[in-house]
Amino acid sequence: MEAFFNIYCQVNNENGTLAPLDYYYSRRRPFTDTSTYLHVIFIFPRYAHRETMSASGDDGGGLSYEKFLECIKQIVQISNDIHDGWQLHSKEGVDTGGYITKKASQELEKSSEGAKLIALFEYHIAYNINYGVPVLCFLAWKQDGSSLQIEEYCEYNKKFSDYDILSTLTQLDHPVLCRPFLTLHPCRTRDVLDTFQNKSKNPVISWLSVISPFLDLRLEEEYIKAC
Repeated sequence: MEAFFNIYCQVNNENGTLAPLDYYYSRRRPFTDTSTYLHVIFIFPRYAHRETMSASGDDGGGLSYEKFLECIKQIVQISNDIHDGWQLHSKEGVDTGGYITKKASQELEKSSEGAKLIALFEYHIAYNINYGVPVLCFLAWKQDGSSLQIEEYCEYNKKFSDYDILSTLTQLDHPVLCRPFLTLHPCRTRDVLDTFQNKSKNPVISWLSVISPFLDLRLEEEYIKAC
């Protein structure tokens, strides 16, 4: 008897980023009465990277979870002062379970057609322990209550094509909630953070100041002053 195995999974490219493609693997192997088996290693997005980092940040790069928590608490404190909507959450039983959220309505416009769309965004900033960096996740809904899909959002975001941001936007599990969110893949975040190491009082805000314009996330001047 023969069997034909078709396995679909996501893989990394050479520089460690998650490649948005399906890797097709198939292999013929006869089954016999003895112990014949096929061993396959699956690579899931949450763990797809060649480097890992502890929450203490003891590899000399990235950001420790303790520093991340300190930074997001300051964001919430500033937000409370200016009524900006950021809220602090924590999930029990998760060592790196602290994260912040904010909801905001945004008007999006297709640059080619001038068509407009109002969407409700829910932004999350959480800690990715595998990379040792903050990660920005978000969900978006149209006025009729349906989800704004990644392809549709990209049509309304010209910055993605102009600055090659689309290659880093993907759907990944939330680091704390373990549910799929649209996410800026954290593979390049450490490079941004390293730019601000020992220079910024709040590297999470400094990182946000770089990426927020691409994701329709308004960052008030009061946050920048904290850096």
